[in-house]
Amino acid sequence: MERASQKIQAPLQEQDVAEQPQAIAPGSAGNVAQQETAGDECIRQRVAQYLTQRLAQTINVEESRIDAHAALEKYGIDSLMALTLTRELEALFGPLPVTLFFEHQSIDELAGYFIAHHGQTLSRLLDAPQEERAAPNGKKRRRGQRGWPSTGNGGAARNAPQSLDIAIIGISGRYPGATDLNQFWRNLLNGVDCITPIPPERWEWRRYFPQLSEIELAGFSTWGGFIDGVDEFDPQFFNISPREAEYIDPQERLFLQCAWHAIEDAGYTRQRLSAENGMTGVFAGVMYEEYQLYGAQAQTQGRPVLLSGSAASVANRVSYFCNFQGPSLAVDTMCSSSLTAIHLACHSLRRGECSVALAGGVNVSVHPNKYLLLSQIQAGSTHGRCKSFGEGGDGYIPAEGVGAVVLKPLQQAVADGDHIYGVIKGSALNHGGKVNGYTVPNPKMQSWVVRRALRESGVDA
Repeated sequence: MERASQKIQAPLQEQDVAEQPQAIAPGSAGNVAQQETAGDECIRQRVAQYLTQRLAQTINVEESRIDAHAALEKYGIDSLMALTLTRELEALFGPLPVTLFFEHQSIDELAGYFIAHHGQTLSRLLDAPQEERAAPNGKKRRRGQRGWPSTGNGGAARNAPQSLDIAIIGISGRYPGATDLNQFWRNLLNGVDCITPIPPERWEWRRYFPQLSEIELAGFSTWGGFIDGVDEFDPQFFNISPREAEYIDPQERLFLQCAWHAIEDAGYTRQRLSAENGMTGVFAGVMYEEYQLYGAQAQTQGRPVLLSGSAASVANRVSYFCNFQGPSLAVDTMCSSSLTAIHLACHSLRRGECSVALAGGVNVSVHPNKYLLLSQIQAGSTHGRCKSFGEGGDGYIPAEGVGAVVLKPLQQAVADGDHIYGVIKGSALNHGGKVNGYTVPNPKMQSWVVRRALRESGVDA
C-alpha cells in the first residue's frame, strides 16, 4: 500500500523507530464514559488524538496529516491493515470486533466507539504514566514497513514504471455469434443478443426433464451463449491423427487453434518464437472439464472409451506443438481462471522465467452436467437473461468463449517494433476468505485487491 498513500506520507527513511506509540498527555482521572455522557468534548478529542498517534506510527504518516473526521481509506487502510491495527489495539483494550475498522470509518467514529465500550480502560490509559500507556510490544521495525504483504520490491516506489509493464502484442478470440474479434466487436457495437436456446447438436435437454425434481425443474435453464463449430478441427494441420483428435477435449483443440491465431496476429511464427530462445510460456485458464464424462457414460454401456481429464494438456498441447520451452500450465480459479492465467504470465515475464508468454482461457458446454448442476443449486436464469442486482433476476446464463493474448515486456516490445494493443501495468490476486456462504463474494477483499493492483501499477485512482 506504499503508493496508495504517497500523497499523505512523509518520505520513507531507513531508520529504526520504536513500535510503541507516543502516548497522549495525562488527563484527569475518572470514568471517561461518564464524562462523555456529560458532554465533555475534550475527552473525545483526547481519545481521537490517542488513536491518531497509534495510526500515524503504524502507517508511518505524520500525525499532523491525519484528519480525525476523514475516511480512513484516505490513508491507505485496507482490510489487512485494519486487522493489523485491531490486533495492536487488542493488546491494550482486550478482544475487539474484527469488523471494527469496517463499521467505524474515521478516527472520530472510533473514538466514539471506545468511549462507549471501553471507558474504564481509556480512563486508566489517559491517567497512566507514559510507559504504561503503550502497547506491550517492544519490537522495532524499519520505517516503511506495513501490516500488508510486500510487493517484493522492498516497498520502493516504481521510479521506472516501464521496466515492469507488459505489452499485449497479439490477440485472438471466438465467442457466441462471433468467429473472430472483428465480428465480436461488431456485435457489441450493434447490441446483438447472442444468447440462444441450447443447440440440439449439443444435447436434447428435454430428455432430462423426467429426471429432475420439481424444485430442480423450476430452476432449469435452457439458454446460453454457444460457439459455432465447437466440434470443427483440422487435426492434420497440427500433426494430430484424426483418431487421436476424437479423444482430445474440444477445449484443448479450441485453445490450440486460438493460440495459433494469436501468434499469427502478433506477427510471429512458432518457429521464430522457439528458435530465438525457446523460452515462451503458455498459461491457460480452464474451469469445466466435462468431455471425459462421455467416456464414463460409454464405459457404463460396456464400451471401453477412455477420455483424458487433465486440464494441463490444454496448455501443454500448445507448448508441445510450438516447441515452447517456458512455463506451461493450466489454472482453475473458477470464474477468474483466465484473468489468473494472465496474472501469472505477467509475473513470469517479470521474473525472467520466459521472454514471451501466451495466456488466455477456454470454456465450452459440451455436456449437460453443467446445466444440471446449475438447476440443482438454483443458479441458472429461468428466463434466459442475466439481471444482476435487478428486479426479477433469478440466476445467470452460462456462455462459451476462447481467447488468448501474446505478452512481452513493454521495453522489449518497443525495441522489437511489435504492434502494441495495450499495456498491463499491474495486477493482483487474492481470495475472499470465510464469508457468509461458499459462493458469497467478499466486497471488502474485492476492493482490497483492486487497490493493490493500482498500487502495483503505480496508478492513482
